[in-house]
Amino acid sequence: MPELRRLPVNGVELNVALAGSGPAVLLLHGFPHTWELWTDVMADLSGRYRVIAPDLRGFGASGRADSGYDAGTLAEDAAALLTTLGVPSAAVVGIDAGTAPAFLLALRRPGLVRRLVVMESCPPAPSRSCPPRPGSPHPPSQGYAPPCDKPQTRDGSSTSLPKVSGPT
Repeated sequence: MPELRRLPVNGVELNVALAGSGPAVLLLHGFPHTWELWTDVMADLSGRYRVIAPDLRGFGASGRADSGYDAGTLAEDAAALLTTLGVPSAAVVGIDAGTAPAFLLALRRPGLVRRLVVMESCPPAPSRSCPPRPGSPHPPSQGYAPPCDKPQTRDGSSTSLPKVSGPT
């Protein structure tokens, strides 16, 4: 059974499940779930990893706030949580609505994200910096963006994502 703690981060108190020791793995749930979505995963990983599974702000036993439910603020919450726990880097896993904060955390804080796993998500929509490829079977109107050859930030400058495959 994981240890449950309530930690103040980024202006809200998060309920966090912690288990195991070793390299950190941060698990971000989706809607309408809580950290308990990860119970079986935590049991499997906690023998080799320090597993961190918060209830995102406003979910489960975490505090409610008047604002801050956007992916950017949720990514800031995750970064602040890792800092509060003294974690220098983590493999970050997001599922469903947890994928956007996981992805933004990796883009904004690549030194903090050792590995990135996103599940049950749609890629970001095409933009001027990442237009759809010619002949793509998925037009932009369907909300699907084919992968870019060169990831870029919103202002068009290049960025490096952390390695997303291989052993942890």
